[in-house]
Amino acid sequence: MPINRHEADSQPLAAEAANEVSASAPDEAQSSRPQSSLVLVAATEENSRPARNRETNWFRRQSKSSSFSGLLSPSSKDDATPPHHETLLLRAQAQRDASMAEASALQQKLSELRRSTDTEIVRLRAELDTATRKLQTEYELRTAAEAKCSVMECELAELSSNIQFEAQNLVAQERRRHKSELERAARTHREVIQLMEMERAQVGSLKLSLERTTTALDREREECERLRSGMAVFERQFSTLLGSSALRQTDFPSTLQRSLSPEASPPDRQSRSAPQSLENASLMRAELTRPALDPHIVGHMFFGNDAARPDTRLTEFLGFVNVASEKEAQASAFMQRSLREDVGPTLTADSAGMSSLTAWTKNRRLLHCVQDTTLVLESFVPRLQVGRIVSVGCYLCGSSATRTSLAEPRHSGRSQPGEMYRMRFGDDDTDNKPLCMHCHLRMVSVCSFFSYLKNVRRGLIKRPIAEIWLEVNRARLQMWLARSGASPDSRLQIA
Repeated sequence: MPINRHEADSQPLAAEAANEVSASAPDEAQSSRPQSSLVLVAATEENSRPARNRETNWFRRQSKSSSFSGLLSPSSKDDATPPHHETLLLRAQAQRDASMAEASALQQKLSELRRSTDTEIVRLRAELDTATRKLQTEYELRTAAEAKCSVMECELAELSSNIQFEAQNLVAQERRRHKSELERAARTHREVIQLMEMERAQVGSLKLSLERTTTALDREREECERLRSGMAVFERQFSTLLGSSALRQTDFPSTLQRSLSPEASPPDRQSRSAPQSLENASLMRAELTRPALDPHIVGHMFFGNDAARPDTRLTEFLGFVNVASEKEAQASAFMQRSLREDVGPTLTADSAGMSSLTAWTKNRRLLHCVQDTTLVLESFVPRLQVGRIVSVGCYLCGSSATRTSLAEPRHSGRSQPGEMYRMRFGDDDTDNKPLCMHCHLRMVSVCSFFSYLKNVRRGLIKRPIAEIWLEVNRARLQMWLARSGASPDSRLQIA
């Protein structure tokens, strides 16, 4: 059976249509996929590129088939087309239209998918930026926390080292304090032993003194009786001399000399020598010739004349001189007695009107300066105009040291008119403290007492111990005169 040319031409077309149907089948299969899988496939550029290539190939095939149908149409006017070929052609055209519609739908879905993908990418980028910023913030916070942690670790290490250093210092200080306490206890023990030995020696000397005192007590009583009887005789003779109307001042010394002569004296005073009587007469004459407005006290004091009576103060003074160290000398019985009976009352004589704390502070500082011989006493004459009246407050007693002008000086015992006094606690003390005349005399007497004691302890006084003891008593009496308010003209002479 011969084959028609149209059939022969239609066979390639049918084959091509079949190929198109078979090619469109995967597209339909792709269209039948779920939307989620389509979104995932179209989300990337690599998966969307083959789809574009398939669309381009399909349109090319359609254009070729349309050109083939144009070529076949002129010849079909002459020859009749078989019905099954038309059916196939119509079916192929219908499939083509369906494929075109499906392709346009897929194109729309692809564009929508692209838009949704761009939106999702923008959102993801925004979330990524937010997460990046949060991560940067967290990183900065972590860095700051690590820096603080490192600083705290350094501070903790420094604090621990400081605590360890302080603990070592405390332990060392405690050891030194314990060692010093042990040394102080040992020194105290030695001092107590020395004091006990001294007390034992003093107890022995006191026993001997008590025995001597008991034997000398009767002698003292007998001597007292003799002195009383002699005093009664002297009073009767003196009253007789004063009551006589023929007594004159010019011949009073001779009359007194006759009354005090050994022939006129009682038997208990025969041992007195003639020079002593002459001295008494001169004292009596001085008493009568002294002006009535000048109060005074005249007398004689004797130390160590009674050999039968031991002198406790002299024993204490010998112990003070013979001790080795200066600390023991300051703690001796003689020094403590002197501070209690002579030095202390002299320093605190006029501090009753001041506050207790101020007076105590000044007295303690004065005592230390006097004991160390660092107190500086000066006298000066201020350069003032004639006729002015100057009033200066005394540093020690607080009273107003008022003096008249330089043109009218008073008799006050000063070396020159208008002389004033001041005091300093040492050479490094630049504050001059004014003193009144009475306080100046007190300070001079105390300084003289301590200076003489230091010279005795250093061995600079080469004299018998009896004369040294008399000089010490003279210094004590001078302190008593100074704190009693005696005139600066008062002098104590030791024969």
